[in-house]
This record gives sequence, structure tokens and C-alpha cells, in this order.
Amino acid sequence: VIDSARLCFVSQEDYCANPTLCQAVSGPVVPLVNGVARVVQLSLRPGPPARRYKTVNRKQLGIFVRTPVPGTVKTRLSPPLSPDQACRLYTAFLEDLSRRLEKLSGTETTVFFDGDAAVLLDRHVPRRARRLAQAGESLGERLDAAFVDLIGRSSRGAVVIGSDSPDLPIPYIKRAFQKLRHHDVVIGPAADGGYYLIGLAKPCAALFDGISWGSKTVYAETLDAIARHELTFASLPLWYDVDDAAGLELLRNELRARSLSRRDRLIATENVMREIDQGKSRKDP
Repeated sequence: VIDSARLCFVSQEDYCANPTLCQAVSGPVVPLVNGVARVVQLSLRPGPPARRYKTVNRKQLGIFVRTPVPGTVKTRLSPPLSPDQACRLYTAFLEDLSRRLEKLSGTETTVFFDGDAAVLLDRHVPRRARRLAQAGESLGERLDAAFVDLIGRSSRGAVVIGSDSPDLPIPYIKRAFQKLRHHDVVIGPAADGGYYLIGLAKPCAALFDGISWGSKTVYAETLDAIARHELTFASLPLWYDVDDAAGLELLRNELRARSLSRRDRLIATENVMREIDQGKSRKDP
């Protein structure tokens, strides 16, 4: 916008795209032959500061979470944990994972939650993250809806992770975005037969149809769907979810290793696990 005396010249293209750009200006708009619109009779009232209109095309990361309520999260960990212990542990997962994800640069994060939004506190999600309720009945429908939302905000595809792996290596997420430059689908397989991460270059609802969610064949069935629809595919290293006693033991060893090496410690998870282990030792004869 160029102001000279009582004239304001505005690019016709910019004016059409962003009419609020001239909200401080009143008067008729007259297109000129050189593609510039002239606005006369400037308003004498002060207008708001000029806004910069930029196209934001950051990488899109989605996190699927459940609001932490005892008896609704980590139910497969009860036993050996009580519902309250399982909930406190999952809450620690959210806090540690959120803190670690804040290290991702050039990435917009959206938390897709299932449950009461009021229970999802600021410390449970990354700073500046969007929060959206999961939409759909099945997990497949919810994943598809999430990808439609995320990819609608970026031409660079999107990646979705779960919240069952607080120690998920951040380089795996970065590698997923890199692989999406040349592949339709990228998946991080989990040790239990599912996957901890999935990335899509474009939405593909058919990829989530007919999957036996929660079973040990989720990854295999998804590979079948990828082949059936002739999509290009890349995989990430195997990782694990903390969904059962075996995963809990893996996490316990990982926490110990991180503590000894003093690298990227999961402080919230360490504290809860320490409380759980101390409580168990007091009960043992």
C-alpha cells in the first residue's frame, strides 16, 4: 500500500485477495489500466497496524491422545498397575513427549484428543499446539479426518503419531517428513504389530478401511492396503508402545539407560515410575 497525499494505491490482486488490507481506507475503488486500484477519500480515523499476509506451509504433525482420566487410559497396564497409577503414568508420557516435540523446528503441531477437553492441561500438550477433538467413530475414520485437516494446511504432507511412546526418537519423526518428499506413505512399525507413526503425502481414506484396529495384524493389513492401492512406501526403524507389562519393562530399562548416560531424560515419567516401584517394594514382604 502506497500513501501519497490523500491517495492510496493498492494492488488489485492483493485487494481482491485481502480486502481487510484496506479496512482503514474508505471510498470507491477504481481499477487503473496498469492493474493498480486507486482509493480516494481516506478515512481520518486511525487504522490498525498493517498485517503481513504470508503463506505458511510448515510441516504438519498430529498427536493422538486421550484425556488422562483413571480407568480410561492405559487399561492394559492394569494390572500390574492400578487405574490411578496407569493414569498418572500416561499423564507423565504426555508431559515428556510434549516437551521433546517442542524441539522440532518448522513444524506446526496439532493435538487430536479423545475425551473431555477440560482435563487436557497446558502441560500435557506442546506449547502453541492446536487442539482438536477427534472426529469419527473408528480409529480409521479418526485418522482419515486428522490427515484431511493437516494436509489441508500444507502441501508437504503430514505425520501422525500416538502418545504411547514417550521416548520415541525425535530423529524418526524428522526422517518421516524427509521420506514423504518421495513416497506416498511412511510408517514406523511397532513391536506389537501396529505402528507408532504414519505419514501421508495426500489423504487416503481407503488406507484405513477394513483394518483390525488393536490387533497384532494392523501393520501387515496396512501394508496390504498400500500394495492394493499401488502407493509408494517407506518404513522407519522398529520401536515400541508402552501398552502392556512387556512394554513397561522396556520403558523401565530405557529410563535407566537415559539416566546413566544423562541424555534426554524423561523426568516426569521417571518420577512416576519411581513412585510406582517404591510403592511396590513397600508392599513386598
